[in-house]
Amino acid sequence: EDLPRATVGAIPDTTGALYLETRGISARTFETPEAAVRALRDQEIDAVVYDAPILSHLARQLDADRVEVLPERLDSQMYAFALPEDSTLHDALDVALLRRIQSDEWERLVASYLGD
Repeated sequence: EDLPRATVGAIPDTTGALYLETRGISARTFETPEAAVRALRDQEIDAVVYDAPILSHLARQLDADRVEVLPERLDSQMYAFALPEDSTLHDALDVALLRRIQSDEWERLVASYLGD
């Protein structure tokens, strides 16, 4: 609800920019998410609309202790691997991904990039 009254940053041609555009919320555009997070850290803008995991990582990487990634999600997105329909890799890839994301190592890796 605060976005229409805020100075918002976005990266052109992204789902975040499309989200803002479809709601009539104007945004200052940045070439990269890094540039947007720097502007937020330096209080040039009030918010950035972009992928939460990337914003979390950038906030940590740029030592932006004044930047907080809010828990609210504006839209859900799924990520995928594209394979030919007849690929023999489907099952092996599914099993490998499930093993990886259910491991303690995965939890540590995610925490190292995104924090707790």
